Amino acid sequence: SCGRQDTGSPVACFGQWPPGSDGLEKCTLQLKLFLNITVEVVTHNQENVFDLQWLELPDMAPEELESLSRNMVFHLKRLIDERDECTEVIVDLTQERDYLQSQQPPSPLKAPSPDSSPNPANPLSNEDKQHLAVELADTKAKLRRIRQELEEKSEQLVDSKHEVEQLTLELQKIKQENIHLASDARSARAYRDELDSLRERANRVERLEMELVRCKEKLHDVDFYKARMEELREDNIILIETKAMLEEQLTMARARGDKLHELEKENLQLKSKLHDVELDRDTDKKRIEELLEENMVLEIAQKQSMNESAHLGWELEQLSKSTDLADTRKSFVFELNECASSRILKLEKDNQSLQNTIQELRDASLTSRESSLKFVELEKENQQLSKKIEKLQNQIEKEKQSNQDLETLSEELIKDKEQLQVIMETLKADKDRQIKDLKQENDHLNQVVLSLRQRSQVSSEARVKDIEKENKILHETVTETSSKLSKLEFEKKQLQKDFDQVKEKVERVEEMEKELHRLERENEQLTKKAAAMKIVTEKVEVLEQENGDLERLENENKALEQEMSQLEKDKKMLEKETKRLWQQVELKDAILDDSTVKLAVAEKENKTLEKEIARFRDSSNKLKEFEKDNKDLIKQVTIDKRTLATLREDLVLEKLKSQQLSSELDKLRNGVLLSKTESALKTTLAVKEEKIAMLEAQVKDFLNLNQQLQNDLNMVKKDFDALKQTQQDGQYAQKSLRYSAEKLIPNHQMNEKLETGHREATMELLKLKDRAIELERNNAALHAEKQLLKEQLKHLETQNVSFNNQILTLQKQNVFLQEHNTALQTQTAKLQVENSTLSSQSASLMAQNALLQNQQTAKENENENLLKQKEQLKAEYESLLQDHEHLASLHERQSAEYEMLINQHSCLKTLHKNLDLEHKGLGERYNSLMKHKAELEELEIVLKTEREVLQQERRSNAITTGENQKLREELDRVNFLHNQLKAEYEGLHSHTKELKTSLNNSQLELNRWQARYDELKEQHQSMDISLTKLDNHCELLSRLKGNLEEENHHLLSQIQMLSQQNQMLLEQNMENKEQYHEEQKQYIDKLNALRRHKEKLEEKIMDQYKFYDPTPKKKNHWIGARALVKLIKPKKETRERLKPAAESSPWHSESPETVNSPSASQKLKHQQETQDNTSQGSNSMEERENPVGSSNKGKELWETEGEQLGRVELLL
Repeated sequence: SCGRQDTGSPVACFGQWPPGSDGLEKCTLQLKLFLNITVEVVTHNQENVFDLQWLELPDMAPEELESLSRNMVFHLKRLIDERDECTEVIVDLTQERDYLQSQQPPSPLKAPSPDSSPNPANPLSNEDKQHLAVELADTKAKLRRIRQELEEKSEQLVDSKHEVEQLTLELQKIKQENIHLASDARSARAYRDELDSLRERANRVERLEMELVRCKEKLHDVDFYKARMEELREDNIILIETKAMLEEQLTMARARGDKLHELEKENLQLKSKLHDVELDRDTDKKRIEELLEENMVLEIAQKQSMNESAHLGWELEQLSKSTDLADTRKSFVFELNECASSRILKLEKDNQSLQNTIQELRDASLTSRESSLKFVELEKENQQLSKKIEKLQNQIEKEKQSNQDLETLSEELIKDKEQLQVIMETLKADKDRQIKDLKQENDHLNQVVLSLRQRSQVSSEARVKDIEKENKILHETVTETSSKLSKLEFEKKQLQKDFDQVKEKVERVEEMEKELHRLERENEQLTKKAAAMKIVTEKVEVLEQENGDLERLENENKALEQEMSQLEKDKKMLEKETKRLWQQVELKDAILDDSTVKLAVAEKENKTLEKEIARFRDSSNKLKEFEKDNKDLIKQVTIDKRTLATLREDLVLEKLKSQQLSSELDKLRNGVLLSKTESALKTTLAVKEEKIAMLEAQVKDFLNLNQQLQNDLNMVKKDFDALKQTQQDGQYAQKSLRYSAEKLIPNHQMNEKLETGHREATMELLKLKDRAIELERNNAALHAEKQLLKEQLKHLETQNVSFNNQILTLQKQNVFLQEHNTALQTQTAKLQVENSTLSSQSASLMAQNALLQNQQTAKENENENLLKQKEQLKAEYESLLQDHEHLASLHERQSAEYEMLINQHSCLKTLHKNLDLEHKGLGERYNSLMKHKAELEELEIVLKTEREVLQQERRSNAITTGENQKLREELDRVNFLHNQLKAEYEGLHSHTKELKTSLNNSQLELNRWQARYDELKEQHQSMDISLTKLDNHCELLSRLKGNLEEENHHLLSQIQMLSQQNQMLLEQNMENKEQYHEEQKQYIDKLNALRRHKEKLEEKIMDQYKFYDPTPKKKNHWIGARALVKLIKPKKETRERLKPAAESSPWHSESPETVNSPSASQKLKHQQETQDNTSQGSNSMEERENPVGSSNKGKELWETEGEQLGRVELLL
């Protein structure tokens, strides 16, 4: 727009220029200068240029197209604005031209000559002339000014033309270079892609190799962990199965427990029933005793009734009542016998019912024993379940330990994660340091630029030498840096490997992904900062180019300019090398910072490791001491274990011996009891057999008696027939005697004798009949007794079989109980041994617990001290945090000030750029002027007329030189200000460095304290873990103690139960003994009473016999009567003998009843053996005399027949 405004003035003035070749040449020169200036102004700013080469390119990136389209739109807007401004300017110029044309007088060139002016009539006034003169002077001044501007603009045009030509040449060169660069870039892109792919492959290969090495290292761990995992899976499956099994067993145990409760309830019910049955048994015993007493009373009454009946019969015989009365008496006796037999049968039935109840009670006792056995089995199962529960608890403890191991592994992983975080923080710090180093390098580059400027102010030769020296130094530094670069690249590779490892660790840890994202963001920010630094380096390059322009301005010689161009090329190369070197130096510095950080970390780790080594040495020394103590203790423990094992074996052997002895004792006792029971049974059986034999003998005797009686009856019948015949013969004799008595009176005494003999014979016959009747009755009674005895025998045999079965069952039970007792004794022995071992273990554990408590108290004191230290550290940490906050606030303030300074620096840089641009423009003007001067010197010979213009140009040059000097002064002032600001910046930077070092030191101290805190925390955690383990161990011990106490209580309760049962059995035994003694006493009393009763009866019988002795008869009895009296006396003796036999027969009938209970038989046996044997002797004598009496039965029968005949005769 400026160019168009300026072009308008010479074009407008072109028509007013004076004709001639000089004017035309001057106008063309001015136009050239002006055009050059305008082109320079347009092309100097690249934003004013729009490149149309992108139309020729077939492939363009969309980003470049967007930038070009934006640039095109911007140019179009600017062109439209310039067009509008140009139209306004044209309108203003046309208006001025019209105004000037309207006010200008006619020019002298076009004015008519005096000859041709026909109108002299209107001469101008003086005022108009003065006014016109003033206007003329103004217009001349304006013209001069416009001419000067024109000249200046023409010069500018020429300069711009030269610059345009140079720029076109440079453009062509740049285009060619651009084409070459594009082709190189295309080829480089292809190679770059390949290079990137190869680098990626190489990195991948390195990573894969590292991963391979790591994987190979971890393969062993993987195998171990795989085996561990499989073991854990198997353990888990086993635990699940055991859990299921234990749950099933728990359900079974619960069901058994419920059954146990039910069985206990049933046992209690059975015990109550047993108690009731025992009470019933006691009542039944009392009833049996009462019944026995009643039975004895009835037997006594029966005997008395029998005696009375016998007495009555004898009285009836004496009174000689009729046979009708005898028949009634017989019926009455039979009725009494039948009543007694019915009562006996009833008593036997009651006895059988009582025996059935006793058997039921025995069955109930057996069932109660079975229930007790079941209870014992349930107790065994309960013990087994408790053992299984203990095993499960041990397994649960193992699972807890495995869970604790897993927790420790997780804690180690968390520690690794924290270490990675620390590494990432160190990497961040390294990056921050790299950024700071880049900033420092930027400052250093600025200083280098300043030094280069200062050197450029010195002479060019010295500068060239210095540059050559610097080039040599730079070459040396390049070689050094290249060697360092190779090292740094190697270190970089190693660092990349480390970084890859860190990345792998970070990838493993999911929580570090967020931090990675943050690091990527920071990396992007760093890339942005790097881009900004690149822009800064570009600006530095621009400044260097400006410096080169200044050198061109100062170096007026072309040779120097050529040298300077060469030097600039070298400088560019050097700058590239310096850039590369600076990049290498930056990398080295970064690597050095990393290495320093690593060294610091390594030193810290070394210090910590030294501390740990010292601690480990102490711990190793302590461990050695502990190991020695442990070895001694292990030796003592082994010795103690051996002694314990031997003692246990001795204990077990002694207990087994004692158990064997006790079992042998029990067997002996049982054998003694069995022998006693067998002897008692044998004695009872012998007694029963003897009684059976006696009864069989009695039966045989009775059968013999019966046969003898039948024989006697036959004999008596024969005698009776003979007597009848003799009676008939006697009747005949009586008749003959009557006839003879009538004849012979002196034979009267003989007749009386015969009558008395006949009476005695009839009486004897009646007695014989009574005796036969009594024998028949006795025979019937004996048959009935025989049947009863047979039934009793059968009953006794059944009872014997049942008793034998019971004895067998009792023997089996006894054997089972002995086995159970031996098992219980072995269990008790084992339990006692275990109890002793557990007591010893509990004592040792109590000692250990005491030691651990002491250790715990010491650890608690240490923990308190550590807590105090922790509080102090917390206070210090808080103070450090406050200091850190204060430092952070200071850092923020300083960063804000630093940002302000950076902004000021950027403003100064922009001012410096603007000044440099102005300086460039002035330099270009100066160059154009110098060229113009050369052209003017060439044209001095031709254009002498233009001296004024040259003078004006000289003036303008002087003005420009003054301005240049002023600009230089301003530049010096700005440089001085820049140096001051730089010094201030350096001071602030050093201050920030100091603050950073202090901050780093504080962070290092903080890290040390944190490491100390972590160590203390780990120790605390280990102490907590050990405490929890000890608590768990104590809980287990307390549980075991509780279980043992419960088992002891249970065993004590069982022992109490057994002792109570033993006491109950002893009480029952004592009661049985007391009952036995009481029954024995009762039976002795009864026997004594019976004996007394027997004696009384014998006395009564003797009295009766004495009472019934016949009175002395007359002396003149018949000799046959004396013989009859002699016969009657032995008959009375036999009758007296038969009465005790009849009395002894009920005793025989009682004996089977008493045999029903074996205890009564045993009791009576002793009594019968110890006491008088008079009754048995009398019975046996009577039984022995029975055959002797049977031989004299003929005589007795004959006497009875004679008595009966006498009675008949008397009746007649």
